Amino acid sequence: MKKRKRRGDEATAAFDRRVFPILLAAAATGARTTSGTQPGADSSTIAARLLRRLLSRSPSSLISPLPSSLVAVLPLLLASRSASVAALSCEVLGAAALQSMEASEVLASDAAIADGLGRALRNGRQRVAKAACNAIMDLSASAVGRGRLAGSAVLPSILSTESSKNTCKAHKTFCLIVDTVVLMVNSCQVDNLYNLQQDLVRKILPLLYKIWRKVGTLELKSDCINSKNQLQSREHEISEAIFRISMNTPYASHLEPGEIRRSIFGQWVSDYENFLLNCWEKSTYLHTRKHKNLEKDCVFASLLSEFDPKTPDTIIQSLVNGVVSCPAISSDELDISSFLHDVQGTLGAAVKYRQDIRVVRTCDQFDQTSRGYGVEEHFFDDGMTFQDSDAFVAECKDAFKNGFSVALRGVEFRSEKIASIASAMADLFGQPSVGANIYFSPPRSQGLARHYDDHCVLVWQLLGRKKWMVWPNAKLILPRLYEPFESLDDSVDDSSGRVEVLHEGDIMYVPRGFVHEAHTDIDVGEFHANSTADCSLHLTLAIEVEPPFEWEGFTHMALHCWTEKHQSYQFGKSKVEEQTSLFALLLHVAIRLLSRDDAIFRKACMVAAKLPLSSSCTTTHLEALRSNQRSVFDEIIKKIDKSCNFKEALTCIELAVEKGNDEPFQWMCWLRHLPRHEAADDKVDFCNILGALEELLDAVSCNLEQSFAEFTDFKSKFCGFVVYEDACIEQLGISTLGGCWHCMEDMKAVVPAMQCQVGVRGKAAVRARPAAAGVGGRVWGVRRSGRGMSGFKVMAVSTESTGVVTRLEQLLNMDTTPFTDKIIAEYIWVGGSGIDLRSKSRTISKPVEDPSELPKWNYDGSSTGQAPGEDSEVILYPQAIFKDPFRGGNHILVMCDTYTPAGEPIPTNKRNRAAQIFSDPKVVNQVPWFGIEQEYTLLQTSVNWPLGWPVGGYPGPQGPYYCAVGSDKSFGRDISDAHYKACLYAGINISGTNGEVMPGQWEYQVGPSVGIEAGDHIWMSRYILERITEQAGVVLTLDPKPIQGDWNGAGCHTNYSTKSMREDGGFEVIKKAILNLSLRHDLHISAYGEGNERRLTGLHETASIDNFSWGVANRGCSIRVGRDTEAKGKGYLEDRRPASNMDPYVVTALLAETTILWEPTLEAEALAAKKLALKFVSFA
Repeated sequence: MKKRKRRGDEATAAFDRRVFPILLAAAATGARTTSGTQPGADSSTIAARLLRRLLSRSPSSLISPLPSSLVAVLPLLLASRSASVAALSCEVLGAAALQSMEASEVLASDAAIADGLGRALRNGRQRVAKAACNAIMDLSASAVGRGRLAGSAVLPSILSTESSKNTCKAHKTFCLIVDTVVLMVNSCQVDNLYNLQQDLVRKILPLLYKIWRKVGTLELKSDCINSKNQLQSREHEISEAIFRISMNTPYASHLEPGEIRRSIFGQWVSDYENFLLNCWEKSTYLHTRKHKNLEKDCVFASLLSEFDPKTPDTIIQSLVNGVVSCPAISSDELDISSFLHDVQGTLGAAVKYRQDIRVVRTCDQFDQTSRGYGVEEHFFDDGMTFQDSDAFVAECKDAFKNGFSVALRGVEFRSEKIASIASAMADLFGQPSVGANIYFSPPRSQGLARHYDDHCVLVWQLLGRKKWMVWPNAKLILPRLYEPFESLDDSVDDSSGRVEVLHEGDIMYVPRGFVHEAHTDIDVGEFHANSTADCSLHLTLAIEVEPPFEWEGFTHMALHCWTEKHQSYQFGKSKVEEQTSLFALLLHVAIRLLSRDDAIFRKACMVAAKLPLSSSCTTTHLEALRSNQRSVFDEIIKKIDKSCNFKEALTCIELAVEKGNDEPFQWMCWLRHLPRHEAADDKVDFCNILGALEELLDAVSCNLEQSFAEFTDFKSKFCGFVVYEDACIEQLGISTLGGCWHCMEDMKAVVPAMQCQVGVRGKAAVRARPAAAGVGGRVWGVRRSGRGMSGFKVMAVSTESTGVVTRLEQLLNMDTTPFTDKIIAEYIWVGGSGIDLRSKSRTISKPVEDPSELPKWNYDGSSTGQAPGEDSEVILYPQAIFKDPFRGGNHILVMCDTYTPAGEPIPTNKRNRAAQIFSDPKVVNQVPWFGIEQEYTLLQTSVNWPLGWPVGGYPGPQGPYYCAVGSDKSFGRDISDAHYKACLYAGINISGTNGEVMPGQWEYQVGPSVGIEAGDHIWMSRYILERITEQAGVVLTLDPKPIQGDWNGAGCHTNYSTKSMREDGGFEVIKKAILNLSLRHDLHISAYGEGNERRLTGLHETASIDNFSWGVANRGCSIRVGRDTEAKGKGYLEDRRPASNMDPYVVTALLAETTILWEPTLEAEALAAKKLALKFVSFA
């Protein structure tokens, strides 16, 4: 008779009885064993035998899932000092992970197992390290498993393993460790990579770089003849790992702005002052250097040491050998994770022609051409890539001998020394970035044709000499970054150009817009082959003035700061004050139009410049520079007051709105990143500027004369009261040269994400470093590209150690119930806007069950816009208690309403009026039930754009997203689920949740709730949702139309019934209620939320805001009745008009009042009944 195979639970029980005690004993003795002793060897031997037996089973007979007892003891077994036990435990773990994706994710999520794997990696035995790496690979079969392991202790452990310190010798274990390092690094979240210990990073980076170089040249593969020993990681995967792990590595060499100032402009601050006041963006500047002084210039010496100057061939070799592609990153992209996703598989790729390098010559300028000046000829075709580095170098050498110049771009990403120079230069001029190119030209040649640049250039002659011709900018208007270049005409007169010959060490400044060309056709006699004496090598430093760093940008900041300050002082807003944000928007447009023809607005603002430290000999010069900045600002304000034109700005807006074209206003996108007052009613959505412009037109078009007068008054107040310091306020109380420029300093840390990865170097926010730094050679970076820079964000950097952060998490999660009877009560109330929530905490001596047991409390109403400053105390009355899902234990959330000290409800207290209605005997008798469907939208924090949407772009059309499943269709499910559970824990009557039609939009339902309870539960559920999104780093918006265009809005559909509606014959009661609602349609609309007119358009499952309608199963009506209600003759109605930001106290109370307490006249009732008969719609 065949034995019956044990079922899983029987096998698990047998394991728990027989095997687990032995394994536990082995783990315990293994943990106690110290170096040089071997107590417990017998138990370890038995444990190893049992683990082998478990592994000998076929995959189908392996206990799955693993018994919980084995999972519990695995961390100890993994950390065992017995190599056999530790290695076999790793193998068991890997085998169990391969049983199912679910098992893999569960095991990978176990922090104790991850810690045990980390200890196994640090065991020091090659066998154990190999087994641990295999287990990590098995657990990483799913994306979830990879992500969770990469964020655990595994990554630091694999970086610190002894095997990773070996030389680059290709053996199986070494290759496996490297593959594991690459996998973990590339699976890790960017934020977690910043927390890696820098000593580990410094140890692993050179090794990875060496491996990457060998893989690229196939040296490693030639060493590893046996295919079992070969690396599985591809070249681009190792490249990405180097890029990721080096993001937070500091510069090995660092230059202060003062050092670069002395090297370029001379020893004295007065030289720098003279340059800024007389030459900067006005005229060329030449600083000649004596040869004997060059030897003392450490900056110049470090530059020259980057190249081997023996022969032209050695220079070209040092310039282009081994260079890789620097992929461009869009100027709108600041999220490095997004960039890494976009360039996945291409980092470290072969150099690309024109993007990275140009090999070019210009025909003799005296050739007979229609243009009157030379034409560029390129040695290679556009877009070519060069896989064979040696062949590429040879071709460049050959081209050089035939008169072609070699121009290498993005040198600040290829040389750490040049990177430090570019960084210090950017600080010196207060700009976000400085680019660097290197040019090597043969004798009697011209590389680039005559042209002008959209950025200022400092030319630094490193070797040889070169003749330059420069023509002043005849148009006086400075060109801007990202604007199209104008073609050069024949009007440039050769005789009017300034001629300068640069010798070794000389530096020349060429302002943006100045036409120039350079030659090496100086009379030098006979050219000696392979000699550098007659060649020219020069570096260009490009000072790129991004739009927010122009004086126009600073003016927009000053206007924003002044407006925020103006609004923060408002109490009891007048009509004009309510339109402040719209008039500010109109003035922003007017300033932009003024800047088109006024040169001063386009000039670079130096407010963020890191000027030399004050001393007795420099104070006068620094004050002159600062005084100049203030004078420029004052001049600009006068121009705005005099010349900003209401009609011109309005016409520009009308034209854009009429054509539906927001292209002329994309320059405004960066304004959304400026800090805003937390209580500000922000009506301007700079991500959807066309919607804001439409709103502006609607507001001013109804009465142009009055709007013109009000705008003029607003402009006069701004110009009359704004001062330079209005844009120089630091939120942390630190006043510097910059204004709202405290965020500009942070922006400067982020803007280089358009060119290289974001990095942190010793300070809270500093300039990003090139990827090459810390790797010992040229690796790669990314360069700016794109039409406009619309993305900025302030970077917050954590400086706490890992231990502190861990302790903080422990404290946040601590349950205080075992230690004290005291509880924390979070008092919550509705703020001054009527839709914002406020809260503060207090200690209560013991747990409470009823709000009447809680004390009243008070707060400063002047800070929430709910009381004047001279009488600001507002009293909180506790009304409803919920369990606190964030603190747990006996802690509570308390919903309060608000009163004056005399006991009168303040105007924003809508609960008081609702409570009166719901306590009316007629209403009580009808037991009104409410089921509220709260819709909301999740936005990306840094850009205020819907979660899951490409920044500034749009996903596919609506359709696949409603109740969708999948990472490409459902965005924010973790937040929705967390909110669902938190509400259930709190005691909120939440009944369901689902994804909505627009991606990034969700809905949850609360109810059925009786009377005032519905409002309490909705407000508390909103508070919990705000807290969850706050912790998740996501923005919650209840805007009823967050995205204009063909996208669904967000509502708060309210299902409603009374006792009479739910009883037999209730359908007639429902129709009578609908009749009453139609007669008070305007009253309800006015109370159903702000901005509802943008949502209730008759499209996207909404009724028109102007017309009342009802129907059965029709989602395009004001009131919908379900088919089930019609069939049964009783039930409920759905009011689809409330917006997502409605006040539930107002909406529920108004529904009860209109349908139970209010009675229309017979004439009105009859007329309404007649109208409603025409507007009834039933879908078949």
